[in-house]
Amino acid sequence: RMIYGLRRGLLHHNSSDMLSLNGGTSANLLLPRRTIGVLSHAEESSALFYDNPWSSTDDISNGYFGMNILHLPPPPNAANDWQPPVVCHGDFNGVKIFNSVDAMFQNTRHRFISLGDDEGGGQVLALIQCDVSSSTNWQTNRSRPSFFMGFASGRVAAVNATIDECGRKYTFSISGFHDAHENEVTSLAFVNGVGNDGESGILLYSACGGGYVYCHPNALCPERNFSMDKAILAFSSNGAIFSLTSTTVDTGDYSSSIICTGDGEGKIRLWTRPDPALCNGSETHCFVPILVKQAGTRTGLVTRMKFVHNHNDLLVTCTNNGDVRIWKLHCCNKRSGGKKVGKPQLELKYDKMGLHNGAVEVVMNVGDMLLTSGGNDGRVVGVDLNNGLILQSIDCHTGERLQHSDGNTILAKSCVVGMIVSGKEGHMTTLCRDGLLQRWSFVVR
Repeated sequence: RMIYGLRRGLLHHNSSDMLSLNGGTSANLLLPRRTIGVLSHAEESSALFYDNPWSSTDDISNGYFGMNILHLPPPPNAANDWQPPVVCHGDFNGVKIFNSVDAMFQNTRHRFISLGDDEGGGQVLALIQCDVSSSTNWQTNRSRPSFFMGFASGRVAAVNATIDECGRKYTFSISGFHDAHENEVTSLAFVNGVGNDGESGILLYSACGGGYVYCHPNALCPERNFSMDKAILAFSSNGAIFSLTSTTVDTGDYSSSIICTGDGEGKIRLWTRPDPALCNGSETHCFVPILVKQAGTRTGLVTRMKFVHNHNDLLVTCTNNGDVRIWKLHCCNKRSGGKKVGKPQLELKYDKMGLHNGAVEVVMNVGDMLLTSGGNDGRVVGVDLNNGLILQSIDCHTGERLQHSDGNTILAKSCVVGMIVSGKEGHMTTLCRDGLLQRWSFVVR
């Protein structure tokens, strides 16, 4: 089944090296290709049609969805050239965890392990990783999860990373899960939790295509053994929620958590907790809407959003039309009696209409530079967060020649779905939806 037009369902269709098109025509992908190789060659080839929809047939692969390098410290007996593992997710059940970025380029056995492929959750559509922490439940010797996954089935799962007996590498296992949602989990976010007793901590929230957002209050709590057994409904929307992010602002007398959601009609909404004086203990995880804005110049599904905290809480919103907007979050807009009052507001700073020619898939910042990718232009674009100007663009997918049965060819490009930037090594690794994997070196001019 279609997952709101973004991801196709839990069933996988076998495809041949010959790609069928409308009208009985066909196309071949010319070789050779340099790909990550988790999916079969035929599946990677057909993933080109996700971003280049020549045919309305469902017999195509959705390719790869993204990759993340894990924030893990070197094991005590790690080799001098040790690199952190990398998690890849796509049109397959669960995730694949590579030993390192270098291992992704190698054509060797045992270069990755599978996790969650036999748990019944289906594809992983959302992934968020925790900061490096030594938080441990000393009674059970159970440490904080390394990352969380949101599945197409509605499941949210926690993954633990433990050092093996030799002390040279990490092993991974699913430490808990909760089937909180009846629809696909579309986004995950960490939210600062502030209780009535004044204590604060980070909480895990998950959003789904059904419009519900749940809090998993014990997922990051060592006293609760990092349990995934409990989920509390935080709020719901009238339509599907596709993106979710969070920040904390100063509202005058106390700090307040702000959640921002994006829907299928191009709307972004700010949510906050009710006044603490009006809340009882059962409402500390609940949020109410306070503001609605349009994510792009044109109406379109809000695919990605991100708060950039080192820029005084800039909010970046992206749509499936390729529009990117950069907002300034104002915590309070007036003063009364020397105290700040008023609700947080969003001021539009920069409107980058049509930055890409289709849905924005990746948004991340490296210092003052915002990196985005989307559509089928195969590019990564760098935008200066200080002035909204485009700094640079890189053609990460130069195109694959697709040949029709009549002999004509067309140059088709695939979207960049994952980026890993290494300042220490001086390079950036990009992964495209069709599996094309490339490494780019930084050049100082």
